[in-house]
Amino acid sequence: MAGISGNYYLRFLLGPVEIPINTSVIKEFVIIQDSNKFLPTFKISLLDTGGMLTHLAPSDKNMSNTRVEIGYDASSKPDNSFDFVTIRRMPKGNTAQSSLFYIEGLLNTANYLFGKSYCRSFTGKIKNSLTNIAINDLKLDEVDISPSLDYEKLIIQPEWSISQLLIYLRDNISGKNGETGYRCFIKRENHKSIFVFKTLNELIDKKIEYKFIVDSNPTEDRIPVYEYEIFDNYKIFGIFSSKKQAWCYFDYDNSKYVEGENSCQDLHSLSPYFLIDKEDSEASDKIEDTGRSNDFTSNFEGLTKNSYQNRLVGLLKMWVVTPGIANLTPGTTINILFGVSASTILSHQYSGFWLVEKVIFMFGEKFMTRILCTRGGIDTDLQTTLVKANTIKKEKI
Repeated sequence: MAGISGNYYLRFLLGPVEIPINTSVIKEFVIIQDSNKFLPTFKISLLDTGGMLTHLAPSDKNMSNTRVEIGYDASSKPDNSFDFVTIRRMPKGNTAQSSLFYIEGLLNTANYLFGKSYCRSFTGKIKNSLTNIAINDLKLDEVDISPSLDYEKLIIQPEWSISQLLIYLRDNISGKNGETGYRCFIKRENHKSIFVFKTLNELIDKKIEYKFIVDSNPTEDRIPVYEYEIFDNYKIFGIFSSKKQAWCYFDYDNSKYVEGENSCQDLHSLSPYFLIDKEDSEASDKIEDTGRSNDFTSNFEGLTKNSYQNRLVGLLKMWVVTPGIANLTPGTTINILFGVSASTILSHQYSGFWLVEKVIFMFGEKFMTRILCTRGGIDTDLQTTLVKANTIKKEKI
């Protein structure tokens, strides 16, 4: 089985049949969870020398279901598991007896999420309506929904799929106290499919569960980072002015044109400084494509702030590669330390808190995790011309 020469144990079932996989035949095997996508996905590409999977296994309903169980020891219970439905098969090869078996798929709620359209309404509290959708419609195990949505509001689903409704709510909704910047996705953790609908601030403020270190001498309480790659997006996003975000809309109820702006310093940050220079212009392109005001989006606060918050939290991104972590999920806040000396800790601008945006489990000779981390700025004790954040995450490193 996969993992006989690596650091993990893997069970792979295609329909009802368990497929023995030696690590030597794996060309690509990844499971991806992304806070910007509704569902976890997977891709697997195997050398199929005898053509059994490619030519003999039929592409029917039974063989379209794929189960993956991940563990570290064959004798113990798996740490996590995924049930996927195959959406694409693309085998290829030189001869009928020498093939590459390739399939990719989505978590098995895809038919419920993207398939049927509904024309219906939801009354009562938004949190209860979302729970009803997640448990009854999507057949998920648990929900993690923001308490800011624990207030009554009529929601109309006008002949939309569930995914269309959730996209609309994610982009437009605001909480009972004006909370904005929501993320909506489904994650797989501890063998459970969990529906997440939380604000960026809530994800940022969560307790740190994983700590990492970028150093040749890992410590006992921190997971080693083998590789990292940083993307500084300040100049890309700065063209559109990240310091402030202007918006406008026409209030049809009162027949007037409304304008306003949001400032970066009004938002939560994972780092002491935003990756925005103090001398930058405060002018920006206005958010104008807001649509018509109604009872649900009376002032478009959710739409305008959500767009701005998601842009700011992506000013700085970093890919890191670590040992396999079967239950690491997007939406988790982590702590990364560069170096172990006091001077390095204080001055290294990339040390500190990061929000996990995407997690990729990679299986081969070893089980590795590739993590896309994101935040709006840097940590430093040096003099800087960057904008200082008013509200930052605080927790002992």
